[in-house]
Amino acid sequence: MGEKQQVSLEDVARYCGLSTVTVSRVLNHSPSVREYNRQKVMEAIEALGYIPNAAARTLARGTTGIIGMITPGLQDPFFSQIVQEVNNGLISHNLFLAISITANQGCDYILQQQRVDGMMLLAPGMEDEFVPRLKSQKVPFVVLDSQNRNADYSCILVDNFDGGYQVGRHFLDLGHRRVGFIGGPRELVNSSEREHGLQAALAGEGLSVVRSERGQFCFADGYRIMTAWIGQGVVPPAIFAADCNLALGVITALREHGYRVPQDVSVCGFDDEPMAQEYIPALTIVAQPVSALAECAIEQLMIWIGGERPKQLIYRLKPKLVVRESTAPWRAD
Repeated sequence: MGEKQQVSLEDVARYCGLSTVTVSRVLNHSPSVREYNRQKVMEAIEALGYIPNAAARTLARGTTGIIGMITPGLQDPFFSQIVQEVNNGLISHNLFLAISITANQGCDYILQQQRVDGMMLLAPGMEDEFVPRLKSQKVPFVVLDSQNRNADYSCILVDNFDGGYQVGRHFLDLGHRRVGFIGGPRELVNSSEREHGLQAALAGEGLSVVRSERGQFCFADGYRIMTAWIGQGVVPPAIFAADCNLALGVITALREHGYRVPQDVSVCGFDDEPMAQEYIPALTIVAQPVSALAECAIEQLMIWIGGERPKQLIYRLKPKLVVRESTAPWRAD
């Protein structure tokens, strides 16, 4: 038995007794087609099992229906949440998301002209590598979680300073006067902004951070730094860890050395990952507005793809403090 012959646009037109132009307009969702004719075309498509030629439709419309995204990986829960939200948002626009992990060659492919309608860059600290290439390709693009605070391109950011400030106020409201900070790498602007926000809140009461140290945004460094502080006999009664994994490492070290959280030490983290709610005690956290980040990025990209440049370049979205079980009022024992 020979292979089944592929159904063509002309086959659909002959089946329903309409022109190929009308069939093409139906496939491209043209509002000029009468409803009666649209129904006839759709019935013919279903009856014949016609599959539109995506390449031909791309040439006809001058678009691909694909949005590309460059990211260093999906291991980080924050990144994976953004990717999921962006994907869901694009589906509502009848668009598809193509992801390129920076460690492979896919980014070179999707950066080529005509491959995508627009690009999203979710790779903090890698803007200098990719933004010039995006500009040279003249592809509409938007950067999420950028480390560049003076960008001349569209950036969607979280107000990390405000997040740190909220943590500081929370500790002060609980009566804490001695607060420690454990942050991420110094080259990451978002970590520094979280510390500056904490310092600003404490300074309003004439206080300052009693101890500060940095590591990577990981469980191991939270555990390592907290263990060192315990060994040195310096354990602030309130600690802001600028990442969820750092905070969980801090709590684990404290518990292993006989400290109770939050009775002895209050701990607050940043990024509302699933583990933050499931850990015991459930982690007080600054939640990043992931849905709003994705929605704003898509909106700005759609404006540019539509032929206009976004009027505002940098958008700062407010995070939200979520109080759970790992923070409590200071007790003078």
